[in-house]
Amino acid sequence: MEDELLMHTLHTLPSSVKKFWRKRYDIFSKYDEGIYMTSELWYSITPECTAKFTAKLMKELLDNHLNKDEYKVIDLCCGGGGNTIQFAKEFERVIAIDINPINVRCTLHNAAIYNVEDKIEPITGDWNEIHQQFHNIDFIYCSPPWGGPSYKVKGEKFDVYTMEPLNLDRLISSIIPITRNMAFCLPRNTNLEQLKELSEIYSLGLRVIKVKEYGRVISLVVIFGDIAQVKFQYNSDLQSDLQ
Repeated sequence: MEDELLMHTLHTLPSSVKKFWRKRYDIFSKYDEGIYMTSELWYSITPECTAKFTAKLMKELLDNHLNKDEYKVIDLCCGGGGNTIQFAKEFERVIAIDINPINVRCTLHNAAIYNVEDKIEPITGDWNEIHQQFHNIDFIYCSPPWGGPSYKVKGEKFDVYTMEPLNLDRLISSIIPITRNMAFCLPRNTNLEQLKELSEIYSLGLRVIKVKEYGRVISLVVIFGDIAQVKFQYNSDLQSDLQ
């Protein structure tokens, strides 16, 4: 909502997300400097250490593959800017896209706290309607919604074909005309066979990396395209699971 409180103490935080309060510095190390987050963003923003590792990894892969002086990248579903900020530290221009205008507002506000707002081009819009306007992009990253707080890691595998509102098949097909280098943040129990199937359907290289936090796997970074075949220096918090 437009009038939702964006800066919180433990007492003002909605009860449904109070459990995330103790992780506020993991989400943003500069939380006390006035970070904006909606109730939804408290559980959907990529933790800062993970976003930092991801951005550095993608910069290394692109350098080893393209070796350009400047890159233009898109952070799709930018949320509150967790990934956008770290990409802006590594790349010259980051286009931050989200369907929710409040998320875009949070991204720009938070980017200013990290002094990278000048590198960010904000766009509010539905990717399904605006993707055709983009050209000459080197890389697209997307951390799509997994299903909100109702998402649970159970015994079953996460189905990328039924992921809403953006399923992975539709995402890949919309991105390929823009760039063949892309990556997605997906649940740790994602169906790997479906990922292999999509890589074959679209003739894309594939690498899946387990992302660890405090020794526990929290998500997957799924890389498609030419950069998926590029070698990189493994970080202790990044483990290759599928090549």
